[in-house]
Amino acid sequence: MITEVQIKSAAETLRAYRQAKEPLDRRIIDEEDWWRLRHWDNYRNKTGKNEVMPTSAWTFNSVINKHADMMDVVPSAVVLPRESRDKAEAEKLTGILPVVLSRNDFEKVYSDNAWYKLKHGVSAYGVFWDNSISGIGDISIKNIDVLNIFWQPGICDIQDSKNLFIVALTDNDELNEQYPETVGNLGKSFADVSEYHLNVAEDTSEKSLVVEWYYKKNGRVHLCKFVDDIILFASENLPEYRDRGFYDHGLYPVVLDVMYPEAGTCYGFGVISVCRDPQMYIDRLDGAVLENLKWQTRPRWFAKKNCGINTDDYSDLDRDIVWVEGDISDERLRQITTADVSELVFRWKESKINELKETSSILIRPPPRTTSGATSGLARSTLQEAGNKTVRDITSGSYRAFSHIVTMAIELIRQFYSEGRTFRIIGSDGMTQEYITYDNSALICGGDCLTEPVFDLDISAEKRSPYSRATANETAMELYKLGFFDPENAQKAMIALDIMDFDGVDEVKRRVQNGNTLKNELDALNKTVADLRAAIDELIRQRDAVPYVTEAQI
Repeated sequence: MITEVQIKSAAETLRAYRQAKEPLDRRIIDEEDWWRLRHWDNYRNKTGKNEVMPTSAWTFNSVINKHADMMDVVPSAVVLPRESRDKAEAEKLTGILPVVLSRNDFEKVYSDNAWYKLKHGVSAYGVFWDNSISGIGDISIKNIDVLNIFWQPGICDIQDSKNLFIVALTDNDELNEQYPETVGNLGKSFADVSEYHLNVAEDTSEKSLVVEWYYKKNGRVHLCKFVDDIILFASENLPEYRDRGFYDHGLYPVVLDVMYPEAGTCYGFGVISVCRDPQMYIDRLDGAVLENLKWQTRPRWFAKKNCGINTDDYSDLDRDIVWVEGDISDERLRQITTADVSELVFRWKESKINELKETSSILIRPPPRTTSGATSGLARSTLQEAGNKTVRDITSGSYRAFSHIVTMAIELIRQFYSEGRTFRIIGSDGMTQEYITYDNSALICGGDCLTEPVFDLDISAEKRSPYSRATANETAMELYKLGFFDPENAQKAMIALDIMDFDGVDEVKRRVQNGNTLKNELDALNKTVADLRAAIDELIRQRDAVPYVTEAQI
């Protein structure tokens, strides 16, 4: 049983996890300042110097370019059965899962986590069962701020952590309404969380830190939700969860999507970590140039003491006359000269900009052009894909995370869909609609069933970039011009297609094969018609060959 004693022990563990994670939290907060072009604030606080501090957006540009590439290939999943008897169920899940993702506005969740991953090198998805959805409960998929997650230090897989904590500030009024036992007992929080440097300070005086504590026991994952020293929910205290755990899949409901991994950790670093030093060099060089321009546009002077010049009159531009005593000479007053900025500074700045572009993989060279000056769509797409190889690598990591998300979603359907739910399934043509009622009866083992159905996933892009579509269109036109779709060339086309690799090649093979089959059937039908026509002609000929006999002769 979970009691106040275990809660206090868990709070101490949370405090230790938070202390070990502080360097990561500080880095994320600092990188968020870089993202908002406010990185000079931290530098100024450390140095106290009053200097020109310009900001350029090269790092910002790197992030938004990669995010645009990632949004061109939002993932989707096709469920594949491992056994033939599960084929029908796999097809149903393939139609149901997009509806579940759509209800969770997954494209926005994916977009938010893509921003976070690119900026900080790791993003977190939460895949939960929420009893409050639709009255009977449903799957909840959302992004979690990494500042609000705490795990065991020194692990490389978050599932290996002994405990996992997810914290969130919640209004006291909301807690009092949902949990009457908290009325008058809030305000004794065990821990706090790191905060971003926001423009408007958040008032947390009427909020409390709610902790979701996940832990594994005997291979089962349990959940305890508490605030201060008050237990709001504990799966181990309920008979229906005590032996089986809160989630049957036995996993923490968190999936981390890592960009550039760091050894000995379950997180990584992102674009800002790579680009911040070149960005700082660029901004410092800009600052030096601006400082020089400031000196040149506002002349300054060397003046001897008691030189007889009224410096107040001289520095006041509204005065027409400046009074002096004695002669004015270069010995008594001389302008301070400032040298122009060396060309080397500008070349060095350009080299740092190119370095930042190279390291962030956004240095795209112009595509080749034809003799008429038109740019080949295939060449442009090829160049785009060549420049996006690092983005493809980043996206492949997001696809692996998406595979874990979908797997968890299927397991939650298996565990909690005891009541039927209605889904509207869109056909492959994008127009036909079908309404089905689905529950978990075919996913759980019962009766003569020995094993529960297990599925594999095929993850692909839900939508393509314009360059990918242009490439596909050009490929189709080239195949058409080469006669690949002519049934007469089906055998040759199939030989060529067997050694080709492009998106949709299997569908092209199927259609060419179908065209060849239809041609063979049509040829066979034409031959049958020709044989029948020849037989009829022969019968007519034989009839006409019989001598005509008159009635008299008979």
